[in-house]
Amino acid sequence: MITPLSKNELILVNRIYGLPEDYVPEDIVLIPLQYAYDGKRIRNSILDEIESLIDDGRNNGYSFIVSSGYRSNKEQESLYKNYSNSYGMSEADKYVAHPGHSEYETGYTFDLSLFSGDVSDLNSSEEYTWLKNNAHKYGFIFRHEKGKEELTGFPYSSFRLRYVGKDAATLIYNEKICFEEYYAYFVKGDTNE
Repeated sequence: MITPLSKNELILVNRIYGLPEDYVPEDIVLIPLQYAYDGKRIRNSILDEIESLIDDGRNNGYSFIVSSGYRSNKEQESLYKNYSNSYGMSEADKYVAHPGHSEYETGYTFDLSLFSGDVSDLNSSEEYTWLKNNAHKYGFIFRHEKGKEELTGFPYSSFRLRYVGKDAATLIYNEKICFEEYYAYFVKGDTNE
């Protein structure tokens, strides 16, 4: 099923809702190296919020870096094929979205990693706690929350963030819901669909 593209940052892309094969966001830019590993891209419209989040993290003593960003349909296809060839299609289907069904293709999703050092238990680290309590203030949600796997269709991921705007992110954070729930309750019934 093709997702309604008019939703902008509230576009839902998952195992059910997909993008047209020729979908390419118009405002994809390189993320500056002080915020991301070389060659990582994202929508220009959310770059300031990513930079603010990472800068404020640094001001609190935490070092984050974007480790994965926008992927084209062809890049997603290659990733899926490589994972499938390495681990089998069954494993690939658990962890990697099919081309057209990856939010990375929207330019609104990215992975944020710790730049310095290893953390033995990431989910109980100070960095994760700070990020968990503050990401919504910049318009970001954790895309694949623990306990929401049946709704999102993907396993839990601790540092995969998605831009949905500050209002939606704050509501999702406060209500402890996932994006699929938010979409069903607040977006899908919108008369603009």
